[in-house]
Amino acid sequence: MKRFFLCVLVMCLVPVMALTEYASLSDDELKDEFRRLYAEIISRGIWMSDTIPAGVYVAGESVPAGTYELIPSKTDTIQVYASADAWKNHERRILFVQIFESEPYVLTLTDGVVFDLGASCQIRPFGLSW
Repeated sequence: MKRFFLCVLVMCLVPVMALTEYASLSDDELKDEFRRLYAEIISRGIWMSDTIPAGVYVAGESVPAGTYELIPSKTDTIQVYASADAWKNHERRILFVQIFESEPYVLTLTDGVVFDLGASCQIRPFGLSW
């Protein structure tokens, strides 16, 4: 009976310990851990496609830098700016392209660039199968 309660106690504490580990990390340390986990997921080929809503994102923060395949939910545009300041001031736009509903588009993002999606898109790292 003691072993049973000990097992239950251990099973309850392990998730709490894992959460505490992340809670104690600084923002930069947490971002580094995210990048490490992301790289491992990509290397194993176990990425699941995801849908991101229309909006403004920063590569390296909102989405890790890399090359992605996007499939838009409707015809709209993608705009890419050199930085957050460039986006705010509508300057130094690197890319302005029309994307078409359900047609794949490949986008390479480097740290710090801002990209503005006009439509929600399915997203996955380029080169992985759906």
